[in-house]
Amino acid sequence: MSDKKKILIIEDNQELLSAISRALDKAGYIVQEARSLKKGKESFRKENPDLLLIDIVLPDGSGLDLAREITSTPGSESQPFILMSGEKTNPYDDIEEDDFEAVDFLYQPFSMTDLVSKTRVIFAVQRIERKRIENEKKVQQRELSEWKIMSGSDTTVTQSAYEVSVLSDPGSDLVEELTDKYAEIIKRAVEARIYKTGAADTDLRKDFASRLGFLKAGPKDLVRIHSLFFSKTDRAISSRKLALFHEEARFILLEIMGYLVTIYRNRNIFNHEQ
Repeated sequence: MSDKKKILIIEDNQELLSAISRALDKAGYIVQEARSLKKGKESFRKENPDLLLIDIVLPDGSGLDLAREITSTPGSESQPFILMSGEKTNPYDDIEEDDFEAVDFLYQPFSMTDLVSKTRVIFAVQRIERKRIENEKKVQQRELSEWKIMSGSDTTVTQSAYEVSVLSDPGSDLVEELTDKYAEIIKRAVEARIYKTGAADTDLRKDFASRLGFLKAGPKDLVRIHSLFFSKTDRAISSRKLALFHEEARFILLEIMGYLVTIYRNRNIFNHEQ
Protein backbone atom coordinates (compact mmCIF):
# COMPACT_ATOMS: atom_id res chain seq x y z
CA MET A 1 0.00 0.00 0.00
CA SER A 2 1.39 3.39 -1.02
CA ASP A 3 2.22 5.87 1.74
CA LYS A 4 2.28 8.78 -0.68
CA LYS A 5 0.04 11.72 0.18
CA LYS A 6 -3.03 12.18 -2.01
CA ILE A 7 -3.98 15.65 -3.23
CA LEU A 8 -7.27 16.58 -4.87
CA ILE A 9 -7.19 19.63 -7.16
CA ILE A 10 -10.50 21.33 -7.97
CA GLU A 11 -9.84 23.83 -10.76
CA ASP A 12 -11.83 24.58 -13.92
CA ASN A 13 -8.92 26.09 -15.91
CA GLN A 14 -7.49 23.08 -17.74
CA GLU A 15 -4.12 24.69 -18.42
CA LEU A 16 -3.58 25.63 -14.77
CA LEU A 17 -4.95 22.28 -13.61
CA SER A 18 -2.45 20.40 -15.78
CA ALA A 19 0.45 22.55 -14.59
CA ILE A 20 -0.41 21.98 -10.93
CA SER A 21 -0.84 18.26 -11.48
CA ARG A 22 2.56 17.95 -13.15
CA ALA A 23 4.30 19.89 -10.38
CA LEU A 24 2.75 17.87 -7.57
CA ASP A 25 3.27 14.56 -9.37
CA LYS A 26 6.93 15.44 -9.85
CA ALA A 27 7.16 16.27 -6.12
CA GLY A 28 6.05 12.72 -5.31
CA TYR A 29 2.34 13.13 -4.55
CA ILE A 30 -0.65 11.21 -5.87
CA VAL A 31 -2.85 13.67 -7.73
CA GLN A 32 -6.57 13.60 -8.45
CA GLU A 33 -8.35 16.19 -10.58
CA ALA A 34 -11.82 17.71 -10.73
CA ARG A 35 -13.08 20.64 -12.81
CA SER A 36 -16.26 21.47 -10.88
CA LEU A 37 -17.68 21.47 -7.36
CA LYS A 38 -19.87 18.50 -8.16
CA LYS A 39 -16.97 16.40 -9.41
CA GLY A 40 -14.84 17.64 -6.53
CA LYS A 41 -17.39 16.42 -3.97
CA GLU A 42 -17.57 13.02 -5.66
CA SER A 43 -13.78 12.67 -5.74
CA PHE A 44 -13.45 13.76 -2.12
CA ARG A 45 -15.90 11.11 -0.91
CA LYS A 46 -14.37 8.42 -3.08
CA GLU A 47 -10.63 9.13 -2.74
CA ASN A 48 -10.35 10.61 0.79
CA PRO A 49 -7.44 12.95 -0.10
CA ASP A 50 -4.90 14.26 2.41
CA LEU A 51 -5.04 17.79 1.00
CA LEU A 52 -7.46 19.80 -1.12
CA LEU A 53 -6.49 22.54 -3.58
CA ILE A 54 -9.63 24.45 -4.46
CA ASP A 55 -10.20 27.36 -6.78
CA ILE A 56 -12.54 29.79 -5.00
CA VAL A 57 -14.43 30.73 -8.17
CA LEU A 58 -15.78 27.68 -10.00
CA PRO A 59 -18.44 27.40 -12.72
CA ASP A 60 -21.01 25.73 -10.45
CA GLY A 61 -20.36 27.51 -7.15
CA SER A 62 -17.89 28.81 -4.59
CA GLY A 63 -14.88 26.84 -3.44
CA LEU A 64 -15.31 28.39 0.03
CA ASP A 65 -18.78 26.87 0.30
CA LEU A 66 -17.39 23.46 -0.58
CA ALA A 67 -14.63 23.82 2.01
CA ARG A 68 -17.17 24.76 4.68
CA GLU A 69 -19.42 21.87 3.72
CA ILE A 70 -16.60 19.34 3.99
CA THR A 71 -15.27 20.64 7.32
CA SER A 72 -18.76 20.70 8.83
CA THR A 73 -19.10 16.98 8.13
CA PRO A 74 -18.21 14.75 11.13
CA GLY A 75 -14.82 13.14 10.54
CA SER A 76 -13.61 15.83 8.13
CA GLU A 77 -13.24 18.75 10.57
CA SER A 78 -9.45 18.83 10.27
CA GLN A 79 -9.28 18.62 6.48
CA PRO A 80 -6.51 20.98 5.26
CA PHE A 81 -6.99 23.23 2.23
CA ILE A 82 -5.08 25.45 -0.08
CA LEU A 83 -7.54 27.90 -1.59
CA MET A 84 -6.57 29.41 -4.93
CA SER A 85 -7.83 32.86 -5.78
CA GLY A 86 -7.55 35.11 -8.81
CA GLU A 87 -9.57 37.86 -7.13
CA LYS A 88 -7.95 41.07 -5.94
CA THR A 89 -10.01 41.08 -2.75
CA ASN A 90 -8.68 39.29 0.29
CA PRO A 91 -10.45 35.92 0.68
CA TYR A 92 -9.68 36.03 4.42
CA ASP A 93 -12.46 38.64 4.67
CA ASP A 94 -15.03 35.90 4.04
CA ILE A 95 -13.57 33.38 6.47
CA GLU A 96 -14.30 33.10 10.18
CA GLU A 97 -11.46 32.17 12.52
CA ASP A 98 -12.72 28.64 13.15
CA ASP A 99 -14.01 27.86 9.65
CA PHE A 100 -11.12 25.54 8.83
CA GLU A 101 -8.55 23.60 10.82
CA ALA A 102 -5.77 24.33 8.32
CA VAL A 103 -5.96 26.71 5.39
CA ASP A 104 -3.59 28.62 3.15
CA PHE A 105 -3.94 30.75 0.05
CA LEU A 106 -2.33 31.09 -3.32
CA TYR A 107 -3.05 34.12 -5.45
CA GLN A 108 -2.96 33.69 -9.22
CA PRO A 109 -0.61 33.83 -10.92
CA PHE A 110 1.61 31.79 -8.58
CA SER A 111 4.71 29.72 -9.13
CA MET A 112 4.69 25.96 -8.92
CA THR A 113 7.65 26.24 -6.54
CA ASP A 114 5.51 28.20 -4.08
CA LEU A 115 2.72 25.65 -4.44
CA VAL A 116 4.96 22.69 -3.68
CA SER A 117 6.57 24.55 -0.75
CA LYS A 118 3.19 25.33 0.83
CA THR A 119 2.13 21.73 0.34
CA ARG A 120 5.22 20.40 2.09
CA VAL A 121 4.80 22.84 4.98
CA ILE A 122 1.17 21.80 5.50
CA PHE A 123 2.09 18.11 5.62
CA ALA A 124 5.01 18.83 7.98
CA VAL A 125 2.73 20.74 10.35
CA GLN A 126 0.20 17.91 10.13
CA ARG A 127 2.82 15.38 11.23
CA ILE A 128 3.91 17.53 14.16
CA GLU A 129 0.33 18.22 15.26
CA ARG A 130 -0.66 14.56 14.95
CA LYS A 131 2.28 13.51 17.09
CA ARG A 132 1.49 16.15 19.70
CA ILE A 133 -2.17 15.07 19.91
CA GLU A 134 -1.17 11.40 20.17
CA ASN A 135 1.17 12.24 23.06
CA GLU A 136 -1.53 14.36 24.68
CA LYS A 137 -4.02 11.50 24.53
CA LYS A 138 -1.49 9.06 25.96
CA VAL A 139 -0.90 11.38 28.91
CA GLN A 140 -4.65 11.78 29.38
CA GLN A 141 -5.26 8.01 29.27
CA ARG A 142 -2.42 7.37 31.71
CA GLU A 143 -3.73 9.93 34.16
CA LEU A 144 -7.27 8.57 33.93
CA SER A 145 -5.95 5.07 34.56
CA GLU A 146 -4.06 6.33 37.60
CA TRP A 147 -7.18 8.01 38.93
CA LYS A 148 -9.21 4.85 38.43
CA ILE A 149 -6.59 2.84 40.33
CA MET A 150 -6.54 5.42 43.11
CA SER A 151 -10.32 5.51 43.30
CA GLY A 152 -10.46 1.74 43.54
CA SER A 153 -8.86 1.69 46.99
CA ASP A 154 -11.08 2.20 50.07
CA THR A 155 -9.78 5.05 52.19
CA THR A 156 -11.23 6.20 55.51
CA VAL A 157 -12.03 9.54 53.92
CA THR A 158 -14.18 8.30 51.06
CA GLN A 159 -14.96 4.68 51.90
CA SER A 160 -18.69 5.25 52.32
CA ALA A 161 -18.85 7.02 48.98
CA TYR A 162 -17.62 3.93 47.15
CA GLU A 163 -20.17 1.51 48.54
CA VAL A 164 -23.34 2.97 47.04
CA SER A 165 -23.38 5.83 44.55
CA VAL A 166 -26.37 7.59 43.00
CA LEU A 167 -24.04 8.39 40.09
CA SER A 168 -23.43 4.81 39.03
CA ASP A 169 -25.80 5.09 36.06
CA PRO A 170 -24.04 7.09 33.28
CA GLY A 171 -27.34 7.64 31.49
CA SER A 172 -29.23 9.15 34.41
CA ASP A 173 -30.54 12.73 34.37
CA LEU A 174 -28.39 13.54 37.38
CA VAL A 175 -25.19 12.38 35.69
CA GLU A 176 -26.17 14.32 32.55
CA GLU A 177 -26.72 17.44 34.64
CA LEU A 178 -23.37 17.10 36.41
CA THR A 179 -21.59 16.42 33.12
CA ASP A 180 -23.07 19.63 31.70
CA LYS A 181 -21.89 21.60 34.74
CA TYR A 182 -18.42 20.05 34.42
CA ALA A 183 -18.42 20.99 30.72
CA GLU A 184 -19.25 24.59 31.63
CA ILE A 185 -16.30 24.73 34.03
CA ILE A 186 -13.86 23.42 31.42
CA LYS A 187 -15.22 25.62 28.62
CA ARG A 188 -14.87 28.73 30.80
CA ALA A 189 -11.28 27.76 31.60
CA VAL A 190 -10.48 27.32 27.89
CA GLU A 191 -12.10 30.67 27.05
CA ALA A 192 -10.13 32.38 29.81
CA ARG A 193 -6.94 30.92 28.38
CA ILE A 194 -7.76 31.86 24.78
CA TYR A 195 -8.77 35.41 25.62
CA LYS A 196 -6.13 35.75 28.37
CA THR A 197 -8.58 36.96 30.98
CA GLY A 198 -6.80 34.98 33.67
CA ALA A 199 -10.11 34.42 35.45
CA ALA A 200 -10.41 31.01 37.12
CA ASP A 201 -13.95 30.18 38.28
CA THR A 202 -12.82 28.92 41.68
CA ASP A 203 -16.27 29.37 43.24
CA LEU A 204 -17.89 27.39 40.43
CA ARG A 205 -15.41 24.56 40.94
CA LYS A 206 -15.91 24.56 44.72
CA ASP A 207 -19.68 24.53 44.28
CA PHE A 208 -19.35 21.58 41.92
CA ALA A 209 -17.22 19.70 44.47
CA SER A 210 -19.78 20.53 47.18
CA ARG A 211 -22.54 19.07 45.04
CA LEU A 212 -20.52 15.90 44.56
CA GLY A 213 -19.89 15.76 48.30
CA PHE A 214 -23.61 16.14 49.04
CA LEU A 215 -24.25 13.20 46.71
CA LYS A 216 -21.51 11.18 48.45
CA ALA A 217 -19.63 10.92 45.17
CA GLY A 218 -16.10 9.60 45.05
CA PRO A 219 -13.14 9.76 42.66
CA LYS A 220 -14.72 7.03 40.51
CA ASP A 221 -17.74 9.25 39.93
CA LEU A 222 -15.66 12.30 39.06
CA VAL A 223 -13.57 10.26 36.62
CA ARG A 224 -16.81 8.92 35.10
CA ILE A 225 -18.14 12.45 34.60
CA HIS A 226 -14.78 13.52 33.15
CA SER A 227 -14.80 10.60 30.70
CA LEU A 228 -18.42 11.21 29.69
CA PHE A 229 -17.63 14.84 28.93
CA PHE A 230 -14.79 13.92 26.58
CA SER A 231 -16.76 11.11 24.94
CA LYS A 232 -19.23 13.78 23.82
CA THR A 233 -16.63 16.40 23.02
CA ASP A 234 -13.89 14.60 21.04
CA ARG A 235 -15.73 14.71 17.70
CA ALA A 236 -17.50 18.03 18.23
CA ILE A 237 -14.54 20.42 18.15
CA SER A 238 -11.32 20.91 16.24
CA SER A 239 -8.10 19.19 17.30
CA ARG A 240 -6.61 22.54 18.36
CA LYS A 241 -9.41 23.22 20.83
CA LEU A 242 -9.53 19.59 21.92
CA ALA A 243 -5.90 19.82 22.99
CA LEU A 244 -6.72 22.91 25.09
CA PHE A 245 -9.70 21.11 26.63
CA HIS A 246 -7.48 18.17 27.65
CA GLU A 247 -4.83 20.45 29.13
CA GLU A 248 -7.27 22.52 31.18
CA ALA A 249 -9.32 19.50 32.21
CA ARG A 250 -6.32 17.80 33.79
CA PHE A 251 -5.79 20.69 36.18
CA ILE A 252 -9.51 21.06 36.87
CA LEU A 253 -9.88 17.34 37.61
CA LEU A 254 -7.08 17.55 40.17
CA GLU A 255 -8.46 20.75 41.69
CA ILE A 256 -12.00 19.44 42.12
CA MET A 257 -10.65 16.16 43.49
CA GLY A 258 -8.71 18.16 46.07
CA TYR A 259 -11.82 20.08 47.10
CA LEU A 260 -13.79 16.83 47.35
CA VAL A 261 -11.20 15.17 49.58
CA THR A 262 -11.17 18.25 51.83
CA ILE A 263 -14.96 18.10 52.12
CA TYR A 264 -14.89 14.46 53.24
CA ARG A 265 -11.98 15.04 55.60
CA ASN A 266 -13.76 17.95 57.28
CA ARG A 267 -16.96 15.94 57.45
CA ASN A 268 -15.16 13.06 59.18
CA ILE A 269 -13.50 15.42 61.65
CA PHE A 270 -16.89 16.96 62.48
CA ASN A 271 -18.48 13.52 62.97
CA HIS A 272 -15.66 12.40 65.30
CA GLU A 273 -16.06 15.55 67.39
CA GLN A 274 -19.76 14.76 67.78
